[in-house]
Parts: sequence; C-alpha cells; structure tokens
Amino acid sequence: MLKKAVLISVLMMLPSLSHSTVQTKKQIDCLATNIYHEAKGESRKGKLAVGFVTINRTKSGKFPKDICAVVHQKTNKTFQFSWVRNKKNAKVNSELYADIKDIAELVYHNYDDLDDPTNGSLYFHSTRINPKWGKKKTVVINNHVFYK
Repeated sequence: MLKKAVLISVLMMLPSLSHSTVQTKKQIDCLATNIYHEAKGESRKGKLAVGFVTINRTKSGKFPKDICAVVHQKTNKTFQFSWVRNKKNAKVNSELYADIKDIAELVYHNYDDLDDPTNGSLYFHSTRINPKWGKKKTVVINNHVFYK
C-alpha cells in the first residue's frame, strides 16, 4: 500500500502535458512526416516550401483545418500526398528526420512571420510529371512545381 501511495505522489509531481501540448506535438509530427516523405532530397527551401503548402491548406478553407487531416486526406479514393498510400513501407532515416522536424517546428511556430517561398501555394507536384491541373503556377523550387 505504501508503494502505491509513493507512486501516486511521484506521478502527481511530474509535469503533465496539456491537451494542447499533445495536440501541437501531433501536428508537428504530421507536418515533419509529410515534409520528410515529400521533400527529403530537396534543399532547405524545398523542405520549407512543402511545409508551407501543408499549412497553407489548413488556412485556406478548402481543406481540413488540422495538419494531420490535410496530410491524410483522401479525395475520390486518391490521397492528396502520394506517400501516404505507401506509408507502411516507408523507411525513415532518423538523423534526416530530426533535421526535418526542426524545419517543421520552425514553420509551425513561425508561419505568420516567415516568408512563404511558395507565394501562398496549395498544390505541388514533381517536375517529372506534367498534370493538366488548370491552376496558376507560382514557382519552381528544386524538383517541385507549386500552384495556387
């Protein structure tokens, strides 16, 4: 009984994570994972650009307001981000992911104070493909073409 009382006392002294802290961590993790899979081979600017598109979507009114919902969104049986369909097979380089998580945290916490390298884009694709989207092209950064 004494062990249980001591354990409860210790647990009560530990700092608790608020719901908003847990939710923020989850959003940053989803953002970092999306940047990782979409832009791991890109420059820092290219990684920032993917982060901005992801958050731009949450603020646009055209997509979910939650980063994780944007990342995992499926429209007409097609995922918005192609890597999501194959995520079970995705291997992650932990060192690279840690660097990308820093970028995700930067974009997440400073979105309003940073210059958006995509000029407000909501969409992008690889330069290797040429879809007929009918959207306004804003910029090409590394191996991605960005659109509004």
